Amino acid sequence: MVYSTLWRGVLVASVALMGVAPAGVLADGDEMLAPPVGIVVAEGSGVAAAGTGLFTQPGTISIDVPIDATVNQVLLYWYGRGQPDDEIIIGGTPVVGMNIGGVPDIAGTGPSNTYRADITDLGLVGPGYTVLEVEGMDFTFQNSGAGILVIYEDDTEPVSIDLRDGHDFASPRLFPPFSDTVPQTFVFPPDAMNRTVNLILFVADGEPQRADAIDITVDGETTMLLNEVISRDGPQWDTIPLDVVLPAGETSITVHVRWHGDPADEPPPDSIAWVMAVAWVQPVDDEIPDDEIPDEVIPPINGEGLRPPEDIVIAEGSGIAAAGTGLFTQPGTISIDVPINATVNQVLLYWYGRGQPDNQIVIEDNLVNGMNIGGVPDIAGTGPSNTYRADITDLDLVGPGNTVLEVEGMDFTFQNSGAGIVVIYEDDTEPVSIDLRDGHDFASPRVPAPFIDTVPQTFAFPPDAMDRTVNFILFIADGEPQRPDAIDITVNGATTTLLNEVISRDEPQWDTIPLEVVLPAGQTSITIRVRWHGNPADEPPPDSIAWVMVVAWLPEVDEEMPEEFDGCSPPFWMIHTEEWIGYDPTELFGDVFDVDDPDNMTLMQAIGAAGGGRYALGRQAVAALLNAAHPDIDFFYTEQEVIDLVQLAYTTEAFDAIKDLLEEQNLAGCPDLNGPPVPPGPPEPPGPPEPPGPPEPPGPPEPPEPPGPPEPPENDEFPENDEFPENDEFPEEDDEDELNPLGEVTKNGSRGQMDLPPPGECGMGVGVPAVGMLGMLMAQPFRTRRRRR
Repeated sequence: MVYSTLWRGVLVASVALMGVAPAGVLADGDEMLAPPVGIVVAEGSGVAAAGTGLFTQPGTISIDVPIDATVNQVLLYWYGRGQPDDEIIIGGTPVVGMNIGGVPDIAGTGPSNTYRADITDLGLVGPGYTVLEVEGMDFTFQNSGAGILVIYEDDTEPVSIDLRDGHDFASPRLFPPFSDTVPQTFVFPPDAMNRTVNLILFVADGEPQRADAIDITVDGETTMLLNEVISRDGPQWDTIPLDVVLPAGETSITVHVRWHGDPADEPPPDSIAWVMAVAWVQPVDDEIPDDEIPDEVIPPINGEGLRPPEDIVIAEGSGIAAAGTGLFTQPGTISIDVPINATVNQVLLYWYGRGQPDNQIVIEDNLVNGMNIGGVPDIAGTGPSNTYRADITDLDLVGPGNTVLEVEGMDFTFQNSGAGIVVIYEDDTEPVSIDLRDGHDFASPRVPAPFIDTVPQTFAFPPDAMDRTVNFILFIADGEPQRPDAIDITVNGATTTLLNEVISRDEPQWDTIPLEVVLPAGQTSITIRVRWHGNPADEPPPDSIAWVMVVAWLPEVDEEMPEEFDGCSPPFWMIHTEEWIGYDPTELFGDVFDVDDPDNMTLMQAIGAAGGGRYALGRQAVAALLNAAHPDIDFFYTEQEVIDLVQLAYTTEAFDAIKDLLEEQNLAGCPDLNGPPVPPGPPEPPGPPEPPGPPEPPGPPEPPEPPGPPEPPENDEFPENDEFPENDEFPEEDDEDELNPLGEVTKNGSRGQMDLPPPGECGMGVGVPAVGMLGMLMAQPFRTRRRRR
């Protein structure tokens, strides 16, 4: 999973809303979802759901229940805006519903309301495939849609079904509590095994061209799904299924459906009417039977698997835009948005089809020849399938702003799936690292290996102490909305599975899928996998997949921050052990950082150790920890962040990369930890002169001088006994010589030669020449400031 800081304090605001609910309304959740009021939710072993938009009526709900199941409960929901209507007709039968939440007219379009009815006793839904006609909804402003939730029982184990419903409305240009929805947290008992949590959401009021997001948080890490509220069931109604892997030992999942982007955008971000959320833990693995799962990941062969392009150079830039169109009917239209202040650096055109291939396509009346970047033979009786790419930058078809391009002339003999454009642009933001993979990775549930599965794509990023958002765009062909598929997103060993994303978003059998994934601090990779989902024996079978392209980039954020930070270097901490706060030089490095230190060094030994790799990391790690712990040092990292980075380095062996991060902050500039020097006070005034004393009496007469030593021999040789004179001592120091605080000799107020004390008098067991001058240089604080990036 991945982590984000998107949560807002909306629970208090939603409670405050209780005072504005219409009088007499029995609301399960006004401005938040809650366990249902007024009904008992049935037990069962599974849940099915489907819906329809009702802008035009009648609408059709098609719902699948396992053929061997018994239907225990059927709940019908509907939502609209304007003067409300508590009655609806389903399968020819009028139904009166209970109002389970609403808000007054806050947008000039009348109030909005949600209704629910238990229609189990009507006997309209049974095992197998059921199609129901829905009509008779008569809100005065907008009939958004309706959805059915079925709880059934089959021969599998019962599950714990956690259902929340009500009315949680949010719009980007409204005031709280209508400016945000309330996250829903589902709690499960702990388990020693990974489990799959199934989620189904009913969301109304969404429009495909306006931005929204779904945040899924597990163990403090969040995956953000962009633009899922896209009128899947018809205008302004979405039934959204999700599978989320709950890691062993974890007990909760939080889901938040919300608008996304800047409220000032045109069009503004999507308004949201969250009607229902249901969660249950799947008791058995209904994935592919074991005998149909390949023993290992299929290596890329015969064009199977995406890889960095070898025949073209990918341009540099600061951002990417992408869009596509299905080409079952031609011409198709690609509408692509590039920032208005940007310069287009590169435009790549992709197309895919099945049958006798066609390497030519026409875009805006320009005939384009493409390069085949992958294909497979005829394995399904429909002819071969192939993918083509062309660099069309020089055609100058795409510029800043919105560009609409007509595409036609694609002529595969069996199926013209679609085409897509990738634009790399440059604006006034920092360049980004663009990792683009393309080719032809085809998978279908009923064909032999290697075509039975796709190859996961792993993207690596340099470590960072901050959370980052990684942007992805995928081109996928061959998908059909009624056949199940999945996208697995794996970060730090935890996987989130997105169900049924390949739904012909750009018209039949072409999908442009944007994703934003939060990469937590310290993490360095994300793995993406697009695949079919379910049992190959199902009818219809799981979706076939033709994965054409994936691109990832990491936008620059927090370019320069005005705040400056402090940091003292390893030599400073070696000298100034009196400044160590919370740690002792004799503590073991491995114990403090909770890593396996094969040298069993103390903190003092680690900060002074020579060498590169983990030794260089050790020096910077101890200094960083002491910087973080000191109350008078404003350090970039916290103590726990330093420890986490060191543990990451030992786990990944990225010693040099983590060392560089810590070293940059350790050299940020060491503050004066003792405070400014106290200025000297004014000189004392002179006292009164002393009176003269009595004259001293004369002393005794001086004795005569003794005779001096004998003169040396004329040949200047020493005496025969070869001894020095008895007074063989060094002359006394001049009284005016004093040591200043730096250990330098001051003679009459000027700096002179350093006077070195004898060995052993430095308190370190060696004389100053061994460490003194070097230590004094190292002890001077560095004053280079670096700004946080």
